[in-house]
Amino acid sequence: MISPNTQLILNVLAGAMFVLAFFIIGKIRLRSMLNMLTWQSILLALFVFVIAWTEGEWQLFITATLIIVMKAWLIPKLLLYSSEHTKANQRLQSFLRPETTLFLGFIFVIVGFILTRSIVPGLDAIYPSVGVAVSMILLGLLSLIVRKDMYGQIVAFLLMENGIFVFGLTLTGGMPLLVELGIFLDVTIGAVLMTGLSYRVQQEIETVTTDALSELID
Repeated sequence: MISPNTQLILNVLAGAMFVLAFFIIGKIRLRSMLNMLTWQSILLALFVFVIAWTEGEWQLFITATLIIVMKAWLIPKLLLYSSEHTKANQRLQSFLRPETTLFLGFIFVIVGFILTRSIVPGLDAIYPSVGVAVSMILLGLLSLIVRKDMYGQIVAFLLMENGIFVFGLTLTGGMPLLVELGIFLDVTIGAVLMTGLSYRVQQEIETVTTDALSELID
């Protein structure tokens, strides 16, 4: 059972991840987005570590280590290397202005916390963390919709996955190791494959905007 003090720490970490999620959807440069995603992943690893230490779940220490290695280091490095090596535009494109995106994000957050109240009625202790998790999922979905380039969409996908991970971990306190590793590896492999695809597309048509890809399909 997680103590009130430990739950407070978890809520603070979740809140910090939420703030970074807002920064991520408002950024227009890839390096800035990846820096924010790196810090968010580090906070996610700390979130997992606190639960592992409190609950004595040794398998979560493995999960926290993998988050640091893969999400906070490898994937951002791959994305940055891919974009710089192919000389992709570091200023990412979007269907909406950053200010409009942030305004819609604020509305999504309100919706997220309203939905959370119906998901976890009576569980006031974990309500902030679950509310943040749902909001992160919705912010990632919003970013996935408004971003026009593949790199921005990959970051949005990873943002959504971080929210899903916090949501599941908060409600369950940790799933079996094989289940966690399976989900984690699926997401990681998917992100690496999308990075490779972005690299190839940039080399072939010198852009990674979805408008150009739609023209290829037509």
